[in-house]
Parts: sequence; structure tokens; C-alpha cells
Amino acid sequence: MLRRIYVAGVFVAAPLGVYIQYFKERLGDSRSFTVAAAVDAVLLVGTTAAALVFILKGKIQQPRQWMTRSFAVALVFLEGRVVGGLTGWDNLDSHANETIVWV
Repeated sequence: MLRRIYVAGVFVAAPLGVYIQYFKERLGDSRSFTVAAAVDAVLLVGTTAAALVFILKGKIQQPRQWMTRSFAVALVFLEGRVVGGLTGWDNLDSHANETIVWV
């Protein structure tokens, strides 16, 4: 059940994250943030979709590998927001946020 929730969440959250970042770009954020969000979203959806395809084909080992990759990409997707939020660096100028995201 949790796997299904995760997969559904990925297919909803990744495009939504890109849209939100694009909206924030119009409010003054760097285009670099939007590009980073789009790349992360494509990687997240791609790795999760690959796992889903292997699951539907009845494979056993490949979905585990692809879901591990998907989890790693999801952590990257969240890392910038967590690091910036916990340290307070997201309140600094946009160059500090850009550095956090790309690192």
C-alpha cells in the first residue's frame, strides 16, 4: 500500500514542484531554480516510472534497483528545502539559495 502511495505522490508532486518553482521565478527567483526543479522532476518521474514498468512486467530485482534510485532522487529533491529551512539560509539572498540547490 505504501508503494502505491509513494508512486502516486511522485506523479503528483514532481510536476507540481516544477509549477510552483516556475511561479516563484515570476516573483523574482532565478531561472536556475526552475531548471533544477525540472531536472529533478524528470529524474524522479523517470526512475519511478521505470520501477513501475518492471513491477507490471513481473520482474523482481529491477524494481528494487529503480525504487532505490527513485528514493535517492527524492532526497535530492527535498534536500535543498530542508537544508535551507533548518539553517535559515533560505532567508539570505537568492545567490545563497542557488548555491544550496546546486550543491
